[in-house]
Amino acid sequence: MEKIKIFIGPPSSGKSRKGRELMVKEDYVLLNGRNEHELELIHKYVTETTNMIVVDDIRSEKLLKDWIHMFFNPDSFFCKPPHQRSFTIPRPKIILICDFKKTNI
Repeated sequence: MEKIKIFIGPPSSGKSRKGRELMVKEDYVLLNGRNEHELELIHKYVTETTNMIVVDDIRSEKLLKDWIHMFFNPDSFFCKPPHQRSFTIPRPKIILICDFKKTNI
């Protein structure tokens, strides 16, 4: 099982750049962590071949906890796209990028 990677640090410290480096040669989905609705819309973007999900620019500890909770299942990720059949994929690699200095997680 792939661990969830979380990059935490101040703005312009290279977190997003490192995330982009890890996305090379991956079938990835890049989500905007500032938008709490992305959490609800993730099923719209993930496909049956997705093997990495990157959530960039998470601005609050609450949203970080919500994203971690979504990916907590160690084995698989259940996806129910709108107007399509649902499917399960092996849990993809997860990278969460956060722009705050302290966290209690």
